[in-house]
Amino acid sequence: MEDEEVKGLADYLDIARRRIYIIIIPAIILIAASAAVVYMLPATYKSEGLILIESQEIPNDLVKSTVTSYADQRIAVIKQRIMTTSKVMAMVEKYQLYPGLREKKRPASEYVTSFKENIEVEMVSANVTDPRSGRSRRASIAFTVSFMDESPLIAQKVSNELVTEFLNENVRTRTDRAAETKDFLEEEGNKFQVKVQSLEKKIAEFKDKYSDSLPELLQYNLSMVERLQQELSDNQNQRMVLKDQIMTMSLELVNIQSYLGNQPRSGSMVAGAKPSTAEQQLFQVKAEYSRLSAKYSNNHPDVLRLKRQIASLEDELGIESSDID
Repeated sequence: MEDEEVKGLADYLDIARRRIYIIIIPAIILIAASAAVVYMLPATYKSEGLILIESQEIPNDLVKSTVTSYADQRIAVIKQRIMTTSKVMAMVEKYQLYPGLREKKRPASEYVTSFKENIEVEMVSANVTDPRSGRSRRASIAFTVSFMDESPLIAQKVSNELVTEFLNENVRTRTDRAAETKDFLEEEGNKFQVKVQSLEKKIAEFKDKYSDSLPELLQYNLSMVERLQQELSDNQNQRMVLKDQIMTMSLELVNIQSYLGNQPRSGSMVAGAKPSTAEQQLFQVKAEYSRLSAKYSNNHPDVLRLKRQIASLEDELGIESSDID
């Protein structure tokens, strides 16, 4: 069995030299066909606009942002709103786009499809530092909006129109969200205002009902209590002094009753008569009653007993009942 011969570079060049026409002729045909196709195709121009994405300049601690989604999500939503049939057809009519379709009187869906195929929205990302965490991350800082057309002027005009529509739609979206947030906050504010007014009314009623025992009047109430306690103590001391005087006068009254024999007494004695034993006993009981009433309360058993004796002696002597108290 013979070993296979190893071919080198010279062998391959020799093969190519023998088959040169097979290689060159197809290559020439392909180049010519490509050039013809490129020459025959209409020129297409692309106009592109760059839109920068800026974050809220007001700190979130003061005013919370109304934008809660990511930039690429918001841009995708805005693109869908701009690419509605009515808006696309408005731009087609405005700039007289796609005359070929217009000549064939094609339906609006084909205009919309062609318009969407000529639009391109690309995000521009970069490494940025997160101000809250201080870490570097990949974020979208801008996006481009481009439009392709056979006419460079029309491509530029439509591209400018699209950039304007993106900006206006973004402003409109944020304005609507801000308006909704404002209405919600106003509604909540009105609810809290009603609650505050109700609480203020209850506080006013409470203060009016307990005006003498409010916390802010604590010092005043304490001073009033102190003054009243001092007055009570003074009155108790004065009462004790008066009781002592009553007791002393009661004892003196007993001693002077014997010298009152010449005084006329209603229903029991005449002028010049000496007091009877019952009258003397009545005087003594009254003196004892005065002494005990100054010392004890009116419900004390001894005071009640003396009151009954006084009433009995007055009935016996025919004297009208007097106000013993």
